[in-house]
Formats: sequence, structure tokens, C-alpha cells
Amino acid sequence: YNAKYPNPRGRPSFKSYRNSAAFNVVAKEITQACRRMSSESQYVDTDLSSFDVENLYCQFERGGEDFNDLALSELCRRKNLKFVTDDGDFKGHGLTILTENLKLLP
Repeated sequence: YNAKYPNPRGRPSFKSYRNSAAFNVVAKEITQACRRMSSESQYVDTDLSSFDVENLYCQFERGGEDFNDLALSELCRRKNLKFVTDDGDFKGHGLTILTENLKLLP
């Protein structure tokens, strides 16, 4: 979305873009990439019930962190997983991140 519409002025809302024919082409490319990655991936149980959710709540309420990001980071640490993301919010979470986001690279 941001690559296709780098200038915020005049670009459609994300939801409008997501519902357009132009997005269908991009969605197909993304899906193909996900299928390739999935074929080389191993799925794991999350075991979320064993998380210290109260600790996640405390981190979240201090601000600056998204609750879901905190939970995903904890899952990756517990399972020693690599995380595939372009979300810059994960910088500083102590994870091994696979990304094209230059802000996340060392």
C-alpha cells in the first residue's frame, strides 16, 4: 500500500485499496510468497495459557507497546523462533527477525 501510494495525499484508504482489483494482484503475490515460506516452515503450538499474561498487561499499560506485539515476542522467545515481519515496532524486542525493513536490521 505504502509502496504503491508513497504520497499520502490522494491515496485511497487502506480498506478501499484492499477491496480493489489492484489489491488482488498484490494479494496473489503475497499469498504465493507465504505458501513458499509455509512449505519450509514448521508449525508449533503456542501454549498461550502458560504465558504470564499479567506481566504482558503491565508492560502494555506502561505505553509504547502493542499487546499483540508483546505476546508474539514472548512466543518467539519461548519457542526460540525467528520472526518474519516488516513491523518496526519489534525493534528492541531481542528477537531474530527476518525482514526487509532497514530499521530492523542491525
